[in-house]
Amino acid sequence: MANARPENAAAVPPAREVARTFPNGHRSQAPHVFGATGWWSASATQPGERVLPPGGHLLVEVPDPEWIIGRLAGRWWHAWFQPQHLHFVPVGNLVAALADRGLETVAVERGRAHQPVDLLMIVMMLAHRVVPDPAKPWRTERHARLRRALRTGVYLAAGPAMFAAASADQLLAPLIKRGPRSNTYRVLARRTAGEAAAAPPWPEVG
Repeated sequence: MANARPENAAAVPPAREVARTFPNGHRSQAPHVFGATGWWSASATQPGERVLPPGGHLLVEVPDPEWIIGRLAGRWWHAWFQPQHLHFVPVGNLVAALADRGLETVAVERGRAHQPVDLLMIVMMLAHRVVPDPAKPWRTERHARLRRALRTGVYLAAGPAMFAAASADQLLAPLIKRGPRSNTYRVLARRTAGEAAAAPPWPEVG
């Protein structure tokens, strides 16, 4: 997982690209924006104290566990996949945790942060479930050629469904982006000038 550390800043999109999505009042702070997609890891548990100077900004973009399609699709929602995503934090909990660590939330985006891939990924995951990837190292070599052929056939047969799902994702995207929620949310927080108050330790990943 990516950490909010200076050495990882090169992997984050240019500050002007992330800052331009937020209200005008925060765009001038673009040089201080860092990105974080995995703030649970031990080396990034205190971003406000260890990384950002007073007035610096932290940008967090993560899947939204409160998204209705994620609830309805259950295990077939792509953002649940492991081990990339280990913890799912509602936006209110994240804002509170950042405040405990001396970061003031200055902007939140939910609808506009949407990534239009939900329906396509559901179809692809269903196809993958029918014919798992035979190239995985834990798969037996027995009948590997036949399994590869079957997988190709299933994906070709699912092609029209994938196209329809992807088209639906794109058609729905403008509506979702204007709505109050989506499959992703962004939080822009600012390190306050004073000392951060003592906060409880961040959860350890077992």
